[in-house]
Amino acid sequence: MAAALMIATGSAHARGADAPPATVAPSDVPALVAKAKLQMSGEPAAALATATSAERMLQAQKADLQRVRSLAEVQWLKAEAYLRLNADADAEPMIAQALGALRSEHRETKLHGDLLISRGQLEVRQAKVPAALADFQQAHNIFRAVGETRSQAIALQYIASLYREADDAATAMKYDNQSAEIYKGDPRLEIYS
Repeated sequence: MAAALMIATGSAHARGADAPPATVAPSDVPALVAKAKLQMSGEPAAALATATSAERMLQAQKADLQRVRSLAEVQWLKAEAYLRLNADADAEPMIAQALGALRSEHRETKLHGDLLISRGQLEVRQAKVPAALADFQQAHNIFRAVGETRSQAIALQYIASLYREADDAATAMKYDNQSAEIYKGDPRLEIYS
């Protein structure tokens, strides 16, 4: 029932985001993205509404590489919000669209890794564990390559959780320990180690 309430609340917020606020200029898209990121952990429905506003503003801008990247980031934020609202069917196409848009860049970025983590979470829910493991491992490798140690540690924790679910405590502990060694700057990450 709580999930249904969250989804209903998210839908109401999303409907209120049909158009960007009149006072926000297209140059404020980065501010909306930052706001959506802040809202994500405690208020995913509000984050969805904010990201939807940013998406509408971006769609009105001329097409260029920066717009493609920004749209991919906004689609990732929307997918994350949908995942947190248990609206997996809405998250899946957002992730696919964003990953498709980033393929043209021919380089790996933190956003690409973030999208793989989101897709891995979705695959876990769909009982596609081998695909989730592959996505978490690829995300870890991307984060390592781009120097994102906190994200790298989070990817390792996702990998550890898969092994824990498979009753392989020794392998899970190995990944938890690697996570703890890589990043020590966030007490929330240390809980799992």
